[in-house]
Amino acid sequence: MLDAATAVGLVHDQAWLSLFPDAAGPQHDEKRNGVYRHTRSLVRKVPADAVLHRSVLDRFELPEVLQYNVLKPYRPEALREHGQVKRYYEVEDSARK
Repeated sequence: MLDAATAVGLVHDQAWLSLFPDAAGPQHDEKRNGVYRHTRSLVRKVPADAVLHRSVLDRFELPEVLQYNVLKPYRPEALREHGQVKRYYEVEDSARK
């Protein structure tokens, strides 16, 4: 995508780009500030067999990640029924009982 944007004239500073995602990196929350803070939240529908990037699976393995300003396990509601990660939710759900 960057190649296509550069081809049409986008100027960028390579030193600021992170092209290799870190599963343990901080997660932003677009609902905390900016224009989206005034909108309703919605949970996207993700097919239970959708392909997940390796960094997503790695993130589930971590005990906790920084989500805006809170350290907690990575458990997005949209992936609760996904075949590759639903076991993480089942463990947490049974621990709450």
